[in-house]
Amino acid sequence: MSTTSDDAPLAQGEVTRDGRRARWAEHNRTRRRLILDAALEVAEDHAPGATVTLDQIAVRAGLRRPAVYRYFADRRELEVAMQVEVAHRLAREILLELDTAKTLITLIRDAIGVYVGWAEAHPSLLRIIDSGARLSDGPVQRGISEIAQVVTHIVHGALDDYGVQVSPAERATVDPLVHGLVEAVVGTVRRWVAQTTPPPRELLVHLASESVWFIMAGHAQVLGIPLERDTRLAELAGMAGDETDETSDDAADAELDQTTDQTTPPRPPAGDGPDERDTA
Repeated sequence: MSTTSDDAPLAQGEVTRDGRRARWAEHNRTRRRLILDAALEVAEDHAPGATVTLDQIAVRAGLRRPAVYRYFADRRELEVAMQVEVAHRLAREILLELDTAKTLITLIRDAIGVYVGWAEAHPSLLRIIDSGARLSDGPVQRGISEIAQVVTHIVHGALDDYGVQVSPAERATVDPLVHGLVEAVVGTVRRWVAQTTPPPRELLVHLASESVWFIMAGHAQVLGIPLERDTRLAELAGMAGDETDETSDDAADAELDQTTDQTTPPRPPAGDGPDERDTA
């Protein structure tokens, strides 16, 4: 007995509902992105730490103020989304310097130089990520972890490549040591930006880079690894440099979707198109 004629309307209805859900989900993501970008633009227009109102954000986004609450449950959720976005933007810029053709000292100097230059150019955005830096599971710590995991991967590759015998406990200690090193650079730059009359950027980049190099070279010497300033990253094992920026982009998109999913989504408009009530 055939049931094709009975099932067809039901199946067609499911497809229609799925299509509407997909369109609404895309509309939701687009509006959240619009509001988030507007919030960061307004923040950059003000001094670090200055209060940014939802009215200012809504005007910049071209939306009504109540529309902000349709896509973010409250101000705190918007602030966390801003921290996530800024942390990912910064991590992407730093990880783009991960070129396997570079020497280690050049790589260290370029990565720190990007961070210092970014902090100097975007003091208001730096304040935004600093506001969440003390959260152990916050976006800033996840950004630090993203960078530290790449460095840890390189260190583990070097240990394997040179046949260095280390205990499981010593190998496991690489991760917290690398995280601490990355956080030390972050703290140094934060302190530098806060100074009334900071020393020249070039001097900070030089001294911070040398400090990181001395720590790495010192450990390498003790372990018997012939690490030199002109050692190229490509010479160290386990490095997949061409995957870094794509991975970071995917992580940023996934995190934005995750923050969307963690809140009660706004009710979809009755029709298939965007809700005109949002527009200013």
